[in-house]
Amino acid sequence: MAVPYTFGTSTAAIPLSNLDSNFATTITLGNTAIQLGNTVTTLNNMTLANATVSSLSTPITPAQGGTGLATLTANNVMLGNGTSNVAFVAPGTSGNVLSSNGTTWLSQAASAGTSIANGTSNVSIATSGGNVVVATNGTTALTISTAQVATFTQPVSGGMTVQVFTSGSGTYTRPTNCKAILIRMVGGGGGGGSATATGVGAASAGGGGAAGGYVEHLIASPSATYSYAVGAAGAANGGAGGNTTFGTALLTANGGSGGVNSGAGTAAFNLAPGSAGGTASGGNILNTKGSNGGCSLVGGAVQQASAGFGGMSLLGGNAGSTTDSGTAGTAGYGYGSGGSGGQTLQNQSAQNGGAGASGAIIVLEFYV
Repeated sequence: MAVPYTFGTSTAAIPLSNLDSNFATTITLGNTAIQLGNTVTTLNNMTLANATVSSLSTPITPAQGGTGLATLTANNVMLGNGTSNVAFVAPGTSGNVLSSNGTTWLSQAASAGTSIANGTSNVSIATSGGNVVVATNGTTALTISTAQVATFTQPVSGGMTVQVFTSGSGTYTRPTNCKAILIRMVGGGGGGGSATATGVGAASAGGGGAAGGYVEHLIASPSATYSYAVGAAGAANGGAGGNTTFGTALLTANGGSGGVNSGAGTAAFNLAPGSAGGTASGGNILNTKGSNGGCSLVGGAVQQASAGFGGMSLLGGNAGSTTDSGTAGTAGYGYGSGGSGGQTLQNQSAQNGGAGASGAIIVLEFYV
């Protein structure tokens, strides 16, 4: 604005040239020089303490630390946009979540479920809504802290289930989502041989029943169903064990032979051979013949007799030999094992051999 050039009690304008030279000296605000009588619209490099800005002619730009906008849309999420004005994501439909598409953020519906593939840490889920699917478990523990629906597509116990068949026949059905199965199976054990009644100076001892054959087989991509049959236990007194099968002409574990039934012997020494173990076929891991039943030893003249032990199965123990006077044989202890023979000395009644043990099929089902 114009300077009126008045001073003190002067009633007329005084030219600046008539005043002290100090009145013509510039003053500096920030880095801007201002001289009396001049008009300045811009001041640079100023620091204002406790200043209040009542209005701006234009919004502060992002390059200056602002948004570039005069107003911000209510309830929207603000996104950085380089040197351009900020962008926004609107809430959208009720229940939407903020998610990334790899480039930017979007408001969209929540996914149908959360999948946890594996892990060794505890997993805690505190949000609500949706299904939670545990794909494999390993050592992961799942904690659900609010009302949610948990869908376990695979078993919690290490991603594996087991089915065991110990008698009869039928159809095995692969569980949903099962990716592979491991079959372990054994034929029925043979029954131990009997000991006959004896007179003076005689003895008798039956042979041991043999164990059933053993098969182990892995199927990486199993069919939906397989037929099966479990070999029956060999009956006491020399009965053969039944054959165990899985699938049509796929796996076979034959039963063990029965022990030899013994007559009365008076000789000083008589040895009877043991029975033969069951054979096995079809397995891509193991096809193992069952162990033979034990032989029997009879010495009538010396009144000594030892019945044969039962053959040991890979899925069970064996029945020990009988040496006590006038004793029946012992049944097989585990799946597919043979029974031991009976034993008598002079003037004793007949003693039965022990029955064999039934076969078994164990199917381990894997989900990973």
